[in-house]
Amino acid sequence: MCFRWEYEIDWMAMNGINIAYATTPQEYVWKKVFLQLGFNETELNDYFTGPAYLAWNRMGNLQKHGGPLSSYWLEQQFILSKQILSRFVDLGIIPVLPAFSGFMPKTAPVYV
Repeated sequence: MCFRWEYEIDWMAMNGINIAYATTPQEYVWKKVFLQLGFNETELNDYFTGPAYLAWNRMGNLQKHGGPLSSYWLEQQFILSKQILSRFVDLGIIPVLPAFSGFMPKTAPVYV
């Protein structure tokens, strides 16, 4: 059984795409980092948007709307990202992972 994302990646490979942006695990990683930095679950629930609005959250334009993201959803995204990255590597596509954009929860301390 193939999933839609597998067909999309296969199409990319067949059409000569050899580098692709892979954002799937982004919020999972951010949550882990923010928790290590001392933020709590409530602050992160007020930061992350729901799945339909993640593009705006990643650009720093929107916080909390349609959220919060459940731990189960984040965990499933992490599992999916490993499958996607494995498929990229198998087909010779170089995955480009996002870097930290600099957007923080509103409760982050401000240093002047």
